[in-house]
This record gives sequence, C-alpha cells and structure tokens, in this order.
Amino acid sequence: MEMPQPNLDILAKKSVVVAALLKVMARDAVIDDPSETRVYECDALTAYKCAPMIVVLPTSTQEVSDVLKICQRKYTGGPPWRRNLFGRWSIANCRLCDIGIAKINKVLETDYDNRLIKVQTGRTNLSVYVARLRSEVFFYAP
Repeated sequence: MEMPQPNLDILAKKSVVVAALLKVMARDAVIDDPSETRVYECDALTAYKCAPMIVVLPTSTQEVSDVLKICQRKYTGGPPWRRNLFGRWSIANCRLCDIGIAKINKVLETDYDNRLIKVQTGRTNLSVYVARLRSEVFFYAP
C-alpha cells in the first residue's frame, strides 16, 4: 500500500508552523529535525512508514489546544486528526504533525472511599497499577 503524497504547499510552511509552535511551547517540546522525527515514522505496523514533519510534546491541555489552533490556522483548514497506537495524535495527511501525550500524565484526583482515580490522558494503566502497590488501601486491576 502506498502512503498518500504529502501536500507540497503545506510542507513549504514548515518553518512558519515551527516558529508559531515555539511561541507557545518550549524548544525541547517541538521536534522538527528530520533525523529526530524519524523515530515517529510508524506505529507498531512497520510496513507503513512516514515520518511526521513536526512532533510536539505538550505538558498541558492548554498546550494541546494551542497546537491544534496553530495547525488549523497554518495548515489550510483543520485537521482531520487520528490517534495512533502510542497515544500520539497526528494529522492524517501523511503525518504532518504528531502530538505526543505522554507528558500529560498527572494524577488529578484520588478518592479511595469511592474507588476513583482521575488521571490525565497520558497516564498509563500500568503506572496507576504500580502506584497502587504503595498503598494497602486501594486495589486497582489494570
């Protein structure tokens, strides 16, 4: 299967998009060097490879919102976005921008009486399970 051809007009805007992203995110949270984005070129299914133009690693919901607004404004129209196996969101047209959510991983609320743990989207089930090992009060089965 062939990957879709990238839109050359969008690729030409890379430096503009990166500059806009750097206004709302730290430099180490915006990856745009092709040698560094290559590690994001496929999700577990290695038959279909296409490195994203840009990878962003936000640490808050506000940063995700800012990235989406920038991408919608700079990438002529809006997403469509898709979520891949590793919890990254990307523009479906040949992976123009991946949004990694692994750093959005705080525990927001723990309510032992009601058996509730509220976490951010990047928190894995395993990390909740490991955290419960420190407590004899709460059992969480992943």
